[in-house]
Amino acid sequence: MPTLTLKNIPPDLHARLKESAEKNRRSLNSEILTRLERDVAVPRVDARAFARWSALHVATVLDKVLKRQVTVDGSDYTVALDPEGIRLTGKGKRKPEVELRWRDLLSGEAAMAVALNASLAKKPHAASEPETEPSAGRASEPAPKK
Repeated sequence: MPTLTLKNIPPDLHARLKESAEKNRRSLNSEILTRLERDVAVPRVDARAFARWSALHVATVLDKVLKRQVTVDGSDYTVALDPEGIRLTGKGKRKPEVELRWRDLLSGEAAMAVALNASLAKKPHAASEPETEPSAGRASEPAPKK
């Protein structure tokens, strides 16, 4: 094992190390090795430098397609996020079932499209049951009494 010799140790530092070694029931050599291992093994982080860095790097830039799998009501889908928007595609399909551009979302056009689709979805149900006017001579009309 390598040996390390320390020279010119300030007397107050030597006294504190010796006191700590006695308190921890270690030799002075073991105390110093324990402290060196602890301090060298874990890199110290400058809190101010980290705060400056994290303020600038809060999120990762979305510069390419990011795909994840999601299950909705027992069906598997692929969610694709890219710089243009978001797409939801059924598993094994090529054409997205839902596609939303970030620009449309921010401008409010997406909300208008949802409202329009909702209103259109209501009309076919009403149109599927057309109102019919009773025609003359139908069996549903009461027969005149004689």
